[in-house]
Amino acid sequence: MAPKTEPAVEHPPEELGVSPPESRSVLAVLFGLTGFAIAQPLLSLAGANPALFVFRNVSRSELVGLAVAIAFVPPLLTWLAVRLAASVRPSLGMWLYRVVVAALALVSGTWVGREAGMGIGAVGLGVIAAASAVYAITNSPTATHWLRYTAILPFVALGLFLFGSESSALLRNADSVERGEISGDPPSVVFLMLDELPTLSLLADDGTIDEVRFPNFDRLAGGSDWYRNFTTLSQTTETAIPTMMTGRDPKLDAPLWTNYPDNLFSMLAPTHGLTVDESFTKLCGVSTCGTEGPSQDTRAESQLRPAVDDLFGLWTDRLRGVEGTRDSLADFEESTEVPSIDVEGPGFSPSDDYVQQWPSRFSDFVASLAPSEDPTFYYLHLLLPHYPWQWYPDGQLYAAPPDPAAYFNVSSGTTWGAALEQERHLLQLQYVDELLGELLTTLEDRGMYDETAIVVTADHGVAFEVPERRDMDGLGRSETAFVPLFVKRPGQRDGQIDDRNLMTVDLLPLVADLVGVDVPFEVDGLGPDDPGIAARGNEKYYFSLNPPFDPTSIEGPRTFDGSTERPSAPDRAIRSSKPGDTQLGPLLELLDRSEEIGKPVSTLGLDRGGAVSVLGLDALLENNDVAASVFVQGAVTDDSTPVEVLVAVDGVVVSGSPVETTPDGSVFIAMLPSSAKGPRQSIEIILVDAGGDMTLAEVD
Repeated sequence: MAPKTEPAVEHPPEELGVSPPESRSVLAVLFGLTGFAIAQPLLSLAGANPALFVFRNVSRSELVGLAVAIAFVPPLLTWLAVRLAASVRPSLGMWLYRVVVAALALVSGTWVGREAGMGIGAVGLGVIAAASAVYAITNSPTATHWLRYTAILPFVALGLFLFGSESSALLRNADSVERGEISGDPPSVVFLMLDELPTLSLLADDGTIDEVRFPNFDRLAGGSDWYRNFTTLSQTTETAIPTMMTGRDPKLDAPLWTNYPDNLFSMLAPTHGLTVDESFTKLCGVSTCGTEGPSQDTRAESQLRPAVDDLFGLWTDRLRGVEGTRDSLADFEESTEVPSIDVEGPGFSPSDDYVQQWPSRFSDFVASLAPSEDPTFYYLHLLLPHYPWQWYPDGQLYAAPPDPAAYFNVSSGTTWGAALEQERHLLQLQYVDELLGELLTTLEDRGMYDETAIVVTADHGVAFEVPERRDMDGLGRSETAFVPLFVKRPGQRDGQIDDRNLMTVDLLPLVADLVGVDVPFEVDGLGPDDPGIAARGNEKYYFSLNPPFDPTSIEGPRTFDGSTERPSAPDRAIRSSKPGDTQLGPLLELLDRSEEIGKPVSTLGLDRGGAVSVLGLDALLENNDVAASVFVQGAVTDDSTPVEVLVAVDGVVVSGSPVETTPDGSVFIAMLPSSAKGPRQSIEIILVDAGGDMTLAEVD
């Protein structure tokens, strides 16, 4: 009997590699090793990162096809390559077989080492695995025999991906949604989600909308219900918007429809057409989601190739021991590329390559608005007025400060810096006000305004005079938690202020009430007429992320008294606007010599004295049609001790700044108004001492 069983364990020489293409055991070995090296790691990463596919609009059939290709193409290709080599010369086939086995074992061992946190030792483990695998297929028939059984690994990895991973939810039918009871004919809804907008920024001193700065927000408030006491439950988009769209308390799950299948979009899908453009979230998973407009053609199309590139990039990053960010949701923000500004000068840093880009997404959204007999839900999440603040009210883009690090030290540590940041935010919000006006006018011009419901809100706010800009647990809570909510009902023309204690968790029930649909799934929020709203009194709650960005835990609910922390315009660093204000008037009033703004330098009778350096001076004098240089940032370079500087452009004083004492010396940073755009003939710096005396400095 022994001779009959011997071949099952010990193979003839040709099965060890003299002519490997003729042996099915070689194919089995390659299936097993590619399973270890390629299929299992890649499918594991793909399964754990559904965002890679959701944000690229990868279809179910494409996803299944990709998974099958990852599992089976590598072993088949390597096997065919070995067969081809062996057909030329058996020894060449054996050599290639050993190389392939060594490479796959090296990758497998390195991957295992990386996953075990071995650092550089992972490469050593890979080398040991490679040497062992080559030795086994060359000298150990028993090892080769057992390697055959690993051929099942690609099938196991594929099965786990398709049926047991996070991404497997992408393969189910998202259109199978429960229909809520409907009362009457539901109206079309236009929903504008703004980003990082505190209620405080909109307020005048009397608690109404600042109609001078924000005439279109005031226009909206005049014909809608303004929920002035509305607060968010979380300080980041990825947790705040899912709460708003689902009516459930925040959690740390990625903001994808696979994690939040019951949401505002699925609720309205049976009754409304869906025109949806999201940023940082992908909660609309039903097939009827779509965005119209000339620039949106690629946004709704599948982008399988970029998804595959990201997946393989993440895999190679892990193999190299690099902490990859390709699975971060930040990779899927709206396209915001702006060309860098080519400038010269010591310490100058060009404008950020990524800023909030206007324009195409908003204009496409407005273009998609059209009268229809069938109701439509139009949704846009616009990343404005979110930081970075680089837009003037007229839509002109300006460059970041020439030395961002020094600017940050001033802006985060001084009263002037906080006021400057808030002024930039308010200027950008004025730009948003212009966009809002365009939206309202378009609805009126197309005969849609009266019969359309309008919702305008924001996901969270931001604070300016505290170290943590989105501090929900301390001094920044008022500005971070309180966000605007305007709701115009069909036919509504008269506005009212509603100070009931509503929170973002109540938004979905409110919209359901607005369109006359019963919510068909469980929610934590309350409808606008629910007696539980009044029972809350002034108590509000929220959830705290730890840490605030890239959180690893979420804590709550935590409560606070909304009546004692309600925002008030007099608490702001920048006062409310007044008729006749210049663009930077409220900011420049913080200067002791603000009365000099607008005067020609020639009328001031100045002597020369003192010296300063200005970063990026050449860029300030040039004109740049993409992003203008508007920050006059510099330092005092002699022994003079000014307390302020005034900045003159082409002979007229237009701005100024306090002089701050820092470890780097006496520094200043002033912002120019958009009216002082380049090309500029001259930049002059006037030094103001503690007694109010002024001298004209030498500038270099």
